[in-house]
Amino acid sequence: MNQGYWKVIPSQRSADIIQAICSAVASPDELQDLHVTLAYDKTNPENDIPLSTEEFSATISGVELFGANSDILVLLLESEDLQKEHARIHANPDVTFDFIPYRPHITIAHHATEAELECLHNIVMSPLAPPLH
Repeated sequence: MNQGYWKVIPSQRSADIIQAICSAVASPDELQDLHVTLAYDKTNPENDIPLSTEEFSATISGVELFGANSDILVLLLESEDLQKEHARIHANPDVTFDFIPYRPHITIAHHATEAELECLHNIVMSPLAPPLH
């Protein structure tokens, strides 16, 4: 972990599932750094609050285009575990965070299109989507 930056990396099983699902719209290179950012404090990179050692669970809750140009394709995650860990880190008065409210997600592709968003939405919103760890 870099100081001032906290992230969670999916288990190998979850990463394999995400890569298989998202291979329809993203290259293998784009899917190599799968992670969920819990907090990123650009103002105080010296923060080194330890990340919890608990296992985090999440469910894909949707897909969306993020960013100023609405071209960053992300998987939205629903996770009480991630929300609690984010809140725990930010309970420290020395930590600031630019993205409020916190929306757990995994970035899938940059420079994505509406067509790729629709394609991925149709794939991941299947009622059979497994939980991620």
